[in-house]
Amino acid sequence: MRTRATQRMVELRLQLSLLDELETQKATGVSRVTVSSPFAYGLWSVMGGLYDRMNLPNDLLKYLVLARIALPKSKLTTVRYLSDNLRLNTSLSSVYRYMDSLSKDNLMATLLAHAQQRAISRGEQAISVVFYDVTTLYFETDEEDLDSEAAPGLRKKGYSKDHRYDLPQIVVGLTVDGEGFPLDFQVYEGNTYEGHTLLDGITAIRQKLQLDSAKLTVVADAGMLSAANLTELETQGYRYIVGARIRSLSSAQAERITTWDYASKGTLDTTSGGRRMIVTYSDKRAKRSRQNRDRLIRRLQSKLDHGQVVKKSKYIVLANDKKLEGSIDQNKLAADARFDGLKGYVTNTDLHSSEVVAHYGNLWHVEKSFRMSKSDLRARPTFHFKRERVIAHLLICICALSVLKEFEERLRIVLPEVGLSLALEQLLAIQEYKLLLPDKREGTTVYSQFTEDQEKLLLL
Repeated sequence: MRTRATQRMVELRLQLSLLDELETQKATGVSRVTVSSPFAYGLWSVMGGLYDRMNLPNDLLKYLVLARIALPKSKLTTVRYLSDNLRLNTSLSSVYRYMDSLSKDNLMATLLAHAQQRAISRGEQAISVVFYDVTTLYFETDEEDLDSEAAPGLRKKGYSKDHRYDLPQIVVGLTVDGEGFPLDFQVYEGNTYEGHTLLDGITAIRQKLQLDSAKLTVVADAGMLSAANLTELETQGYRYIVGARIRSLSSAQAERITTWDYASKGTLDTTSGGRRMIVTYSDKRAKRSRQNRDRLIRRLQSKLDHGQVVKKSKYIVLANDKKLEGSIDQNKLAADARFDGLKGYVTNTDLHSSEVVAHYGNLWHVEKSFRMSKSDLRARPTFHFKRERVIAHLLICICALSVLKEFEERLRIVLPEVGLSLALEQLLAIQEYKLLLPDKREGTTVYSQFTEDQEKLLLL
């Protein structure tokens, strides 16, 4: 494949002189060449190639995924982009009809099969560790969906991770592997408590992986930590690693973890509530906590000094419940400072403490996947309100995320110094044109001038 790509690069370089000739003709005001609209060759060749390798459907979905990567906007804008940049003429109604035909089960099964092949290529027998997290996506409307006899309304107001409590939202649970590749996702009503989604999401992926519970380790953050969740995970035979809420420990336990000599004794491996708990300390983490808290205190003190309204804060003691008068709670500051640099983990595995910490450290992959979906792919289904269309929209975003993860992985090898955003920008700048010369019946295909980095990107 790499040999074919190299040969193609040689062919492309030979055609650049035609573009130079065209520019000369334009400069002299004499143009005998008709130029077609550009085709997003870099996007189609590289991202489209990665899409094809996943065995995803070779139909309109491919175009919708590539458009979501290149220009993540409304479906109407997508239709225009496809016409202007990928030479596909379709209609908005056709896109909607196609979305209505998408099968979440079939598409996610295809992505899961690809993820399993990725695991095998890394030397793993199967996917045995999965990472789970939850996010929220809000809608630009004041109206919540009404419940019906068939199903509850989907878009509901609830705890918003985007701090948009005034708007209805949905809750999305995402499961990824150790590299951040998406394995499965679920959509819940917007007023669903995130901790209640864990077992549903994990059971779904276990069944799809066809694994016994004892062979699957679940990694999740402290938001999933509840006695009921852990008990149910244990009852069903799952192994788990979750973040510990160390600030909620009993006084005796808090005293022990805050006075432990981490410098000489290292990691604390103890128990809490009958479960294994591991606590680590990091100078870097301690410094970051102090800086964040000091920054917050300076802002709060400035508001108090200038008589500004202070919203509810655990560090403020209001005078007679007056919003404009109060002081910093020094006792609360000191209590919180005791935990600076500490991080706790609850697990029922017999892994070494360093392995537990390492597995939990990989949870950033799912957090990054959510960030990529929200920022790079703008996954918020702003213009959809039907449950089926919302899920179809998220399916397109998940497929696009999968392609981006593949691209990012190869990018780290070929161009490690170039970030994802810059690489994508350079890829989108690679254009293909059709030139119709007066002395030729058939048009000639030419390409934009390549930079050195663009040549490397085309070899991915």
